[in-house]
Amino acid sequence: MLNGESKASIIRDSGLQQAQRRASDEERYVFDLFDRLITRNIFDRFHFHAIPVGDVIELLPPAAFGLTESWNDLRAEHRAIDPRTGGRPSFKDWLHAEKSARISTPAVQRGIETLDSLSKELLEILHAIETSVGHADLDRFRNS
Repeated sequence: MLNGESKASIIRDSGLQQAQRRASDEERYVFDLFDRLITRNIFDRFHFHAIPVGDVIELLPPAAFGLTESWNDLRAEHRAIDPRTGGRPSFKDWLHAEKSARISTPAVQRGIETLDSLSKELLEILHAIETSVGHADLDRFRNS
């Protein structure tokens, strides 16, 4: 039990199951993770850090993916697609189909290698990781 509530009631009251019905594959993965964290009563061992962009690739230079426009311009063009005209594809699918973007692990690695400096967003992610690792080390020390 968590705070006097059963795990099943926490999951039910959270709306996770309803939200999963209209979620993307990536979102369903996160929902499944939440479900397991609650069910196993280990939610306090995980720290989530949201990024301020639609996709993590947007923290890297567009050129790494064979793109010449800025992420802001690409997002604006993607948002301008009228979903009533056959639907709006996912951002990555659209980048691949319309802009011939090459989104792959090697492209991400190239993007990281070509960074002149770390953006504020990447620095925040690194700080979150460092903080989480620090907490894990402290917990390990306390439990030994």
